This record gives sequence, C-alpha cells and structure tokens, in this order.
Amino acid sequence: MASTSSLLLLSAALAFSSILPTATFASGNQVLPVLLGEEAASLEQDLNQDEVVDAADVVTGLEGGTATELTIMLPGDVPLILVEIPAGSFIMGSPSTERNRSSNEGPMTQVTLSSSFYMGKYPVTQNQWIALIEENPSLLLGDDHPVNRIGWEDAQTYITALNEFLATTEHNITVRLPREAEWEYAARAGTITRFSFGDSLIGESDGDNCEMDGLRDLHMWFCGNNSGSIGEEGYGTKPVGQKLPNAFGLHDMHGQVWEWCADYYGTFLPGGEVTDPTGPAEGSLRVTRGGTWSSDAMDCRSARRAGVNPSSSTFTRGFRLAAD
Repeated sequence: MASTSSLLLLSAALAFSSILPTATFASGNQVLPVLLGEEAASLEQDLNQDEVVDAADVVTGLEGGTATELTIMLPGDVPLILVEIPAGSFIMGSPSTERNRSSNEGPMTQVTLSSSFYMGKYPVTQNQWIALIEENPSLLLGDDHPVNRIGWEDAQTYITALNEFLATTEHNITVRLPREAEWEYAARAGTITRFSFGDSLIGESDGDNCEMDGLRDLHMWFCGNNSGSIGEEGYGTKPVGQKLPNAFGLHDMHGQVWEWCADYYGTFLPGGEVTDPTGPAEGSLRVTRGGTWSSDAMDCRSARRAGVNPSSSTFTRGFRLAAD
C-alpha cells in the first residue's frame, strides 16, 4: 500500500498538472509528475544571453526506474538512509528573471555529473550524530530533528567517524559532504522552477517572505509555518521527513536547516559548460544551501546560495551526507 506521504505527493502534483507542464521521474514505486513551471519553455541561459533553452535540453538522466536506497545501521541500531541519485546534466543557478534571485546565482552554468552518487534521504539527525559522537551540540533538541549548531569543521569530524565505522562493515562506500553542484542537482530533482514543487509565486511582485500558498506548507519548514521564539513549543527545527519529498525521494531540501556543502564559496558560478565541478580551489568561506526553518521563502529556493565561515556553528545550520 502506498504511504500517506506518497499519496499526498501524488495528489499535490496532479492538482497542479493542469496548470504547469510536467515531466516524469520515478520516485520509489510511484511515477510522479515533476512540475516544471511557465518558464520551462523560455528559460534564459546566461551561457549565451541570446539563446533560449528548452527544458528537455537542460535536464537529462531522469529515466524511469525505482529509486535505490541504501540503509546503514549505525551503533545502537540507528538507521541512516542514503538515496542513489542518477548521473545527469542540468542548468545550475537561476535566470536573471527569477523573482528575488541574487547575483551570486549566476551566470547560469550547464553542469554534467558523470557518475551517480548517494545523498542522505534526510539531514543528519541528532540520534545519528549521537550514535558516533556522544556529545550532542544541538540547541534545538529532538532525536529525530536535524543535528544543529554545526560548523563545516564539525561535519568533517562526524564524516571521519562515520567512515571509520563503515570500514568495519560490509558497506563499500565513503561518505562526504555533497559538492555544491550535486546539492542543487539533487534539490531540483529534474525541475527548473524556483522550488522543486513549482515556482510558488504569490502576488504580483512580492509574497516571498512568510506567506502561504497551499504548496509551501506541504513541502518545507520555513518562517510561514514557524511562529514564536526560541524555547517556545513548536518553534525551531522539526522531525525530519514530515514534509513531502522531491522526485528523487529526498526530504527537507527546502528549509529546515542550512546544509553545508564541500566547496569553497565563490561569488559567482563558473558559467559555460562544466563536468563534475568542485568549486574554487581556495577561499575563506564554505557554501551552505537550502534555507532554514526561520527563513523567508526566497531563501529556500533551489538556487539560493550563501558563503559562511566554516567555523560558524549556529542553531540554523546542519548538514546532509553524500557518498560514493
């Protein structure tokens, strides 16, 4: 029997299929529509300002099939689930016409990821952290909440501990932080809209703060469904997996906690056509993606990117694993 979340996702997608053009991608045992939005046929490509890119030309690697999940049992029988993400190509960044985009989201770059990789189904949770590292650094507590108050260097400490544990198991994988291009590819899951669930445009020119439109609440934790202040019940991080997944089967890619990427932060994207990019060779900041439970909607968009001191560890930051 299909899970409640799968049925909700299917219902939400079908409800908007008459409004937005769709493509399909298999998520688990369900083949679900991927919302592409009104800009799908006329996306401005900053590789060449005079060219127009068709949706079919910018997203490849989305052949049908059943999503492959890998479950790792951590000490204490704590499961950690990874989802295989297929190799493919996509356009990274946002067009200059995207509402509330920032200049660091360009120039738009055609990215090819030549190999499949694994991505955490959820952000790393506190019980997964505690399974390997006894002390929980989180300010906002909950076993199944994302571990928070995590700096980039803290994430590396956990990754080292997890790889040491994996060496004692039958799993022939190495975990790491996702590269920035991998993160956006996984977040978009075949879409070219502002969010993986559509453009979510409210009003004529604004509506990108805490407003609700019927879709946002189904897919992300952000300021629109968090009210109050630190310490009050219901305010802050939430148990992972309560919102609908994207077409790759990943939860909480929009909102919840900012997620660290492996890359140094660059003020602009590289532009042109690149294969398996790893970001600048050096820098003082690292990339975070996805927005947080207290963010405005605009800061939870797929293309939104920020550069942060790697030692900075506030309660709005966590991380998600990648693996090869």
